[in-house]
Amino acid sequence: MSNITDIADGQVRPRILVAARRSVVIAALGAAALLGRALPVEAVALPQHPCTPELEQLLADWDAAGFEMPSKPGQAITHGRNGRVSSGPEVTYMTDQIR
Repeated sequence: MSNITDIADGQVRPRILVAARRSVVIAALGAAALLGRALPVEAVALPQHPCTPELEQLLADWDAAGFEMPSKPGQAITHGRNGRVSSGPEVTYMTDQIR
């Protein structure tokens, strides 16, 4: 059996060198992954957009309404919580606007 396994562009590399290089690369990637998890990361507060409170209130109201997404795009009636009723296109439109 030959010790030569890697032939590329006229270079002949013994099997042990190929395995050693592969081990070094894997070890370096593992160390980088561990260091990335071990380093403390400070939580940075994102700046708040002026309309964020209103959007959060709208989202809370929408969740309270409890409309399910229509099963068909043109569904005539979609029911929500507490007897709320709307059309499928209206629910789809509002969901898209909130997103």
